[in-house]
Amino acid sequence: MGKIRYSSEVKWAVVKEKLAGKLTTKEIMQKYGIKNNSQVESWMHWYRNNEISRWSRNYSRKHSLRNTRTIRRQVA
Repeated sequence: MGKIRYSSEVKWAVVKEKLAGKLTTKEIMQKYGIKNNSQVESWMHWYRNNEISRWSRNYSRKHSLRNTRTIRRQVA
């Protein structure tokens, strides 16, 4: 079974629904076909910490760390 990828639009919709507080996490998961509640929690965490750039399909932790190291070398 492959990794499920959700579009940025779905992530935004989920976060907006969660912030509105009208639906439970379980109801939101059912509405958008999300398999695990930790996914919703991650998106909320990224939203609260202003890390929405992580929603991009091209984002990867490895890529992010490489960019951070490059920036640190340029600043030093």
